[in-house]
Amino acid sequence: MKYIDKIKEISKIGLPVLLSETQVQLKNKEESSIKAIESNNLIKVTISGHFNAGKTSLINALVEQHRLLPVDTIPTTSIPCEIYPAVDENNQYAQIFRDGECVYEGSLEGYGKFKVIPGDVGKAYIRSKFISSCYSRGIVLVDMPGSDSGIREHNDAILRYVNEGAAFACVVSVTNGSLSSSEMAFIKEIKEYGLPCALFLSKTDLRSAEQVSSIVELCTEQFNTYMEQDNYVGTVCSNNSDVNAFCHWIESIETDKINDQRFSPIVKSYLEAVRSAIVDYRNIIIGNGDTADIDAKIKELEEEIKTVYKLLDEALANADTPEKSTQDIVDQVGNDMHANSRLVAQAIMTGNTIQVNETIMSVIRPSLLKAFAQEREQFVNVMKTELDAVTSRLLGNIEISQDVIDGMITNNSDTIISGIQLLSDRLIGSGNYWAVIAGQFLKLIAEYIPGLIRKAMGAQERAIKKIEQKFVGPFTQQILSSLYPIVKEQVKLQQMHILERVRQQFGLKIAQLQEALNHLKDRKKDIGMDIAIQVEKLDNALAQLSGL
Repeated sequence: MKYIDKIKEISKIGLPVLLSETQVQLKNKEESSIKAIESNNLIKVTISGHFNAGKTSLINALVEQHRLLPVDTIPTTSIPCEIYPAVDENNQYAQIFRDGECVYEGSLEGYGKFKVIPGDVGKAYIRSKFISSCYSRGIVLVDMPGSDSGIREHNDAILRYVNEGAAFACVVSVTNGSLSSSEMAFIKEIKEYGLPCALFLSKTDLRSAEQVSSIVELCTEQFNTYMEQDNYVGTVCSNNSDVNAFCHWIESIETDKINDQRFSPIVKSYLEAVRSAIVDYRNIIIGNGDTADIDAKIKELEEEIKTVYKLLDEALANADTPEKSTQDIVDQVGNDMHANSRLVAQAIMTGNTIQVNETIMSVIRPSLLKAFAQEREQFVNVMKTELDAVTSRLLGNIEISQDVIDGMITNNSDTIISGIQLLSDRLIGSGNYWAVIAGQFLKLIAEYIPGLIRKAMGAQERAIKKIEQKFVGPFTQQILSSLYPIVKEQVKLQQMHILERVRQQFGLKIAQLQEALNHLKDRKKDIGMDIAIQVEKLDNALAQLSGL
């Protein structure tokens, strides 16, 4: 609430000194800013891992209801399920949402049988002191689909919670002996997003204490290859109701710090929009003398508006072509795939096609997000250079706030997330592409990893190096070639989206300036206006806003 209260305080200080149309604009931004905070006011802690790692069993142990959520011998958690405290302790139930609409509401038993599709999200409302305690701190646990439940299912779930700025708990069965290549790739991916991550080794009752200790030491070393040394590693065992390590980690999550990282930029963006509007109004008042000057300024503004929109229309031609931007993005992905070729080679060594797919997607996902963001900012900078040149002639000392651009960039993030989902869909559906990759894996395995040499460490290392050579050659190029047309389509969509957003934001800014000039003209012509008093009010508001 403190972030929402701060936004309302900004409005209380800044809006009364502004004109009516500008107030309406900023009121809309105030409402959208508050909505952005309210819709993301919970920290989602996702519990991730392979099928049968013990994720759902861990949650059941945490809530002390061991058969609460469905646990089967085949993967059933194909969508994320968020766990909330039940409002009515006598009524535990579940919901499934599809595109924001509830498509199932009923018993927890029925939830496990409902036919879901990728993109759906479940919510379970249960009786649990632990879940209630988490919720009181703004934390919600999420039972994630197994990373081997399907490329589309896992991809959609990961992107949903990466976009929300979640924390990730990776659950790995101690019976595996070490982290797999796909688990290592996933941990590395979360690190690249800058999100909190912890590792929990489950099913410790299936190994001796000495074995568990040795495996924990190895997995900790693997985990710290990518994560900082102070990240959390612990053990859990649902069969023994041993969940202390997980509870300790949950208690250690710095909710205030996470919320500040998520919400402060929203508040600062709104503060800058209000401050900039006041500065512009003040500059117009003190920078214009008689009515004739104002008339000339209004005419100049109208002419320059035409120039601005013409420049916006030409921005696509001045920026990188879609082909150039696409090649830059594909090259970035190629570099990242080369840098992670050993992880992929190790996945290929397992002979498990699903693990290889997971590993490749854990490399491609953050690489695409990063590359799209870079291209997006370059495109915006081209437009901003053009706009700055025009606005310096337009009204000289009037500010065109950076918020006009920054706000647009922030709002464009959903488009990028949607783009990655589109890429995933196309890769899966374009001529059985992943089946082709699977065939390549089998060919590599047959060629380089005969069973007789797999057991020997030296031979294994030689096999990995040969796979790396193969992977960074024609095999990588095959993947990049398949990505190219999909990325190009998304680049065009992104550029058009950015252009429209900038046009919209700049139009609102111009409307503020037009309103201020017309108001000044009317006041001077009809009843006069005490410039000194008006400027004093604006300066007082600016001083109070600076104090925030």
